[in-house]
Amino acid sequence: MGDHLTANLAGITQVSGSLRILGNEFAAITRVADVGRAAGSAELAAALTDFASGWSVKRDALIGELREMSSLAAQAVAEYTRTDETLARALPGDGAGTSRASTGAAGSGTRP
Repeated sequence: MGDHLTANLAGITQVSGSLRILGNEFAAITRVADVGRAAGSAELAAALTDFASGWSVKRDALIGELREMSSLAAQAVAEYTRTDETLARALPGDGAGTSRASTGAAGSGTRP
């Protein structure tokens, strides 16, 4: 049949943490100040005002997406681990010593 399913759980866990940290970093950035009126030009003032208001909205959306992706990656690790443990228990001899996902070695490129 096809290739064996592998997942680098340590890598996915690292990505989850990095996405969470990025979301927190963006959340810590204060809103861009609207300094449009001080620009001296009506056109520049309008552009700065649009940027300031648009950035806040886009930043909030980005934070939400980063946090959601972080959560999904963490859930993937939990599900891969749970599935691996279930399959290992189903093997003869309770699959002793056969679980690679829970050790973080899954996805190492080796195949049984």
